[in-house]
Amino acid sequence: MSSPLMGIIPAAGSGIRARPYTYEQHKGMFEIDGKPNILRLIEIMRDDMGITEIVIVLGYMGESIQTYFGDGSALNVRLTYIDNHHLDKGWAWSVLLAKPYLGGRHGCVMLADEFYIDSNHSDLAAFDYGSYSAVCTVKKVDDPALIKKNFSVEKDGLRVIRLVITAIAAVGNIVANLALIPTYSWRAAVGSTLVAELFMAIATMGACAFFAKRERIATETSR
Repeated sequence: MSSPLMGIIPAAGSGIRARPYTYEQHKGMFEIDGKPNILRLIEIMRDDMGITEIVIVLGYMGESIQTYFGDGSALNVRLTYIDNHHLDKGWAWSVLLAKPYLGGRHGCVMLADEFYIDSNHSDLAAFDYGSYSAVCTVKKVDDPALIKKNFSVEKDGLRVIRLVITAIAAVGNIVANLALIPTYSWRAAVGSTLVAELFMAIATMGACAFFAKRERIATETSR
């Protein structure tokens, strides 16, 4: 029985902020404790979320990723590759390219350069994401610098009102100690405009849930 979630890993970017290291290797293939980061994401999707079908969106140095993972059978998953020929549109465009493959399911998006330690992604799989257009994950942090370099959220109860770019102080319902973590789920039926706005962190529309990462650790590798 297939999972109600399909994995999406945007991996098209050239890793400008990680240069010169990304001149020779894709940022998602950087090894952490001897294991490429994209492999770690696949394992989280498979083991913690029950996801066995994953789309990887390729661009810069995409051939190296496809050569390494093949069809995914060695990892007991099925991998599909899509080429993003418009890297200037950002990773939100990569997410939209995967939309035709969802087949009515929700997609779980994890960025190729996000490194997680002891995360609670299994809680996201168990969450009632089917009742919402999209679900975004957050983590409580005490360092304002982490909020400043990422995003926060303005919320009403568990409903996200909007995403806040580089929030450094609490304003209204903005939660200044919540950093947005780039793991998301979204419904295939959601229109392209909504998805683009959500993943470009401009705004959210319609029903959107707020899902706390609680106290687990999530760190970001250089992009």
